[in-house]
Amino acid sequence: MSLAGKHIVMTRASEDIPTLAAAISARGGIPLEYPCIAYQRASDAACAAFSEAFQSTPYTALLLTSHHAVAFLGQCLFAGKTAALVTSIRCLCIGQRSASAARERGFSLMPADVWPDSGTFVRCYDPNTTERICWPTSDASRRADFPLDWHIERHVLYRTLPCATGESLTSMLQRYPIDAITVLSGSAVRAFDARVRAEGGTSVLLAGLRYAPLGAHARAMLAAYGWEKQIPVSGSSMIDLVSALDVFL
Repeated sequence: MSLAGKHIVMTRASEDIPTLAAAISARGGIPLEYPCIAYQRASDAACAAFSEAFQSTPYTALLLTSHHAVAFLGQCLFAGKTAALVTSIRCLCIGQRSASAARERGFSLMPADVWPDSGTFVRCYDPNTTERICWPTSDASRRADFPLDWHIERHVLYRTLPCATGESLTSMLQRYPIDAITVLSGSAVRAFDARVRAEGGTSVLLAGLRYAPLGAHARAMLAAYGWEKQIPVSGSSMIDLVSALDVFL
């Protein structure tokens, strides 16, 4: 019970919180829910346009950077003959959660086509000149994360929205000693900042908190905001995040 008595705030979307909460609780920590983002499928028209484009374009691979992308891809495409087309295409997965979700949907994945994070993917993947990659993703993603000479076509299938359900952070701080704030993406950092400020939080308050960022984007965004109290997290999985909390708290 190495996290015994430690209060750890989780800023993930509500549907993603239980997995992290269970891992924190298993080590004796006290997880506090503070969802700052929510996900919403793109419009029916946008999904229909994507489905048509997917079936008419000779894509050689799907790039899946989130398990949410797999879910929304399924909502847009998995019907009739499209399902067979989708599951037969090569699938490039960033992160084990994306890979697990893809396998559940029926994709056949080669171990070499699963990368722990986007940075490793960019360093190690070597697409040929004829490759054409379909990237179903959210409106918060950035095409600039991948080399511009790669033939990647970004399709927005879902939106990342602000969320402000549950207890405010200022109220939590009055009740508990907050030991860490977990943030799992750059968009989560932005949403966290917006929510705390809407609740009356100040720059001094935000800069004084201690953060546990997962991934390079989250770390870079924290640094851009000037929030330097960061717990170093090696790796890109929930296990890596909780292990870092275990070591540094």
